[in-house]
Amino acid sequence: PYLPPEFLVDRAGMSPGLSREAILAGAPQALAQVRLSLAQLDLRLAASPFLLGDAFTLADASGFFPLWLFKNSPALFANIEAYPR
Repeated sequence: PYLPPEFLVDRAGMSPGLSREAILAGAPQALAQVRLSLAQLDLRLAASPFLLGDAFTLADASGFFPLWLFKNSPALFANIEAYPR
């Protein structure tokens, strides 16, 4: 219910066959991959304040946007909140 209709229109040219149904079918596996990635990021950030060391870089900025998308769904955002770093 949180997927904006414009999203599919925007991505249609880049992803032939992309549909709401395809996204929903792949969601459980995608969420498992997200949780694994969040755990890895959390471990990396335990060692340094930013992904590549002591300074903010493009790597940190690049990681922000995918996580920002989760804010549209409180249930999904809870996955992010489980990893405080």
